[in-house]
Amino acid sequence: MGKLYFGAPLDSIKKVFLHGFQPGDTLRGNLLGAMLDAKKGVGLNRRFKPTVLVLEAPDQPDLLQKTDHGITVVRAFNPIFIELFPVKIDFRSPHLVKVAGTLSLDVLFQADRLKAPYKKRASK
Repeated sequence: MGKLYFGAPLDSIKKVFLHGFQPGDTLRGNLLGAMLDAKKGVGLNRRFKPTVLVLEAPDQPDLLQKTDHGITVVRAFNPIFIELFPVKIDFRSPHLVKVAGTLSLDVLFQADRLKAPYKKRASK
């Protein structure tokens, strides 16, 4: 079995974790392509977390179709997850991206609890 890569913001990867891949999603055969997809998915917004999901290629060949742009999902399926890589974007030169470590799959569900609402201080 080979590995496939999916680059997107962390919220999109959480949706994939809960509901699986849907037709039209684009997977990559290499890490660099997925890192660039993750960067394009968040743009220059620092608030979103660009992430690459590493998954096992499915056994059924009719689920995926190779195209010039990557590997397109033809039929919905639930993947077998291997790893999550956060992607670091250098905002001074946004064309540079690099892997910033690994994440546990538990992070997908802890992120909602970690976000505290912004509280504006009362002026005196």
